[in-house]
Amino acid sequence: MKKRIILTIALLLVYTVFIAGCTSNTPSSTPSAVASRTTSSTPSPIPTTQSQLSTIDPSQMALTLSEVPAGFILKEGTPLTFSDASQTSLANGWEKGYNAEFDRSIPVAGSIIPDIEVIQQYISVYPINNVNQVITQGGTKVLQSANATFKVEQLSDPKIGDFSQAYKLNYNLKNEQISGFIIYFAKKDVVESFIMQGTSADYSTLDNLANIAEAKVK
Repeated sequence: MKKRIILTIALLLVYTVFIAGCTSNTPSSTPSAVASRTTSSTPSPIPTTQSQLSTIDPSQMALTLSEVPAGFILKEGTPLTFSDASQTSLANGWEKGYNAEFDRSIPVAGSIIPDIEVIQQYISVYPINNVNQVITQGGTKVLQSANATFKVEQLSDPKIGDFSQAYKLNYNLKNEQISGFIIYFAKKDVVESFIMQGTSADYSTLDNLANIAEAKVK
């Protein structure tokens, strides 16, 4: 239960950054060694002049249970509404979206509390002419969210879709260490955020899932 609560707190921190693009309610960045270690670069806008619009609903782009690693269960599969979107996202023309969450509990020898892994997928659709602005704001926001308990490190570009960025996350909450990864990509008029968190979060797994999702954007 304790790990579930801590993971929920950690997910909320990331949720405020990525839900429907980005929000204005992320944790404040504070001057620290953490902030100095993160890159200050912002993503370069992608060309959109030749991009096409997506033709299927975000729910059809979501991962299915058969596409995630064994042992995960589908915790949530929910269309996103305008009430879920931030004012910034609405100003960017947010149109529709979908959220999928998969959870896995891993027994720990000698403990009644299992380790928990969580995979989150956020899908949002914007007017194609606004995608550049959305991805730039999102990349900047996650880097600026670093503080004393939330460390963010930008990783090399995973080269997914028209544009992508990856980040490594580390939380120090209530003396518990939680690690995680984010992959953020855009294809056509679709912006997706993939988050994997837990004591056994694995970047290669998340990268594979993001590539599967990229192929589903039609």
